[in-house]
Amino acid sequence: MRLLRVALLLCSILNIPFQLSAKTLHVGAQRSIKSIKVALQEAQHGDTILVDAGLYKEGAIVVQKSVYLKGIQYPVLDGESKHEVLVV
Repeated sequence: MRLLRVALLLCSILNIPFQLSAKTLHVGAQRSIKSIKVALQEAQHGDTILVDAGLYKEGAIVVQKSVYLKGIQYPVLDGESKHEVLVV
């Protein structure tokens, strides 16, 4: 039982730097980042991207990182009938 506690403590200690380094990026017309693609380029694994309400015509948005992508007040991702909207 003591070995299990030590193992769990070690695992949680090693995970702390990852949790502390995660950041939140905000996307929107009134924000410094106006594009979901730009936010994905700036994001690191584990980051959160919050997308404000609005219309985003960005073509295919390719997600190649482990990020949390969340829409605020129902943003619309428009592929303009030419592109895939979201590629994960």
